[in-house]
Amino acid sequence: KAVPYCDQASTDRDSTNSAWEVLPNTPYYAAIAATLGSSLLAVGGSTTNKRPSNPHTAVYAYSSCTNTWIHISDLPAPRLWAATATLSPTELLVIGGWNHSDRQ
Repeated sequence: KAVPYCDQASTDRDSTNSAWEVLPNTPYYAAIAATLGSSLLAVGGSTTNKRPSNPHTAVYAYSSCTNTWIHISDLPAPRLWAATATLSPTELLVIGGWNHSDRQ
């Protein structure tokens, strides 16, 4: 699923402003931050910040046009506290992390 195209010239953001901006919260706690192409992603995470956690498979991309997170895909297995590596503009590797089936 693609993030809607956003013509930066049509947004209210001032590209000459070098100040940090606060984005809306990601949909899940402990989501893994990643970039893929020009997209900012929130990968996996948990529905709660308390124990026991509830790991998720959701992958969200931030849309600067709507200032929202858009669900674009799902991981094959739930993950939180993982790492990512961008392999190409269309490939993201999720490494390690934890889910409930890891308890052995």
